[in-house]
Amino acid sequence: MSSRYYLPMRHDIVAKATYNTIIRNKNVKRSLLQEPDRIFKHDNDEFWWDVPIKTSTNIMHNKPDMVIWNHSEKICTIAEFSCPADINIGKKVKEKTDNYGPLIRNLQMMYQNYNFKFIPIIIGAMGYIPKTLNRYLKDLELNQRQSKHLMRVLQCLSISGTVKICKKFLKFNIV
Repeated sequence: MSSRYYLPMRHDIVAKATYNTIIRNKNVKRSLLQEPDRIFKHDNDEFWWDVPIKTSTNIMHNKPDMVIWNHSEKICTIAEFSCPADINIGKKVKEKTDNYGPLIRNLQMMYQNYNFKFIPIIIGAMGYIPKTLNRYLKDLELNQRQSKHLMRVLQCLSISGTVKICKKFLKFNIV
């Protein structure tokens, strides 16, 4: 399948749904259809969406999907999203962790009083969810009910994106 359909039809939709859930959990009123701001500040939190991060050394993977800075607790959470084929989920988690390790090490040197967390949010193209996802969503300060609901939503969005890509790829009309 063409990779040019993957980002707008599956990856970005899953990432935006997660972003919106996190924002709503912080009691921010915003439209769900609204595109995420590149940098958004609310109280002691700062949200970065697809922002390249400059470090002292050149790093190949320096543009994570989402970065959340909690300035009051001195925690920085870096979230990366992917929706690979279900069979490749384990490989994708390792790849994302390996790719963003150098960025986190550089950020730790730059912001020594912050703790850093890396959260790979990986949903299979056919809706498979790894066992670790629930733990990662808790790290995003979502409660059990919110986590379960978000996981169901992400499954539906990933499957829906896969169907749209298949229809587009096979030259069917998308409704």
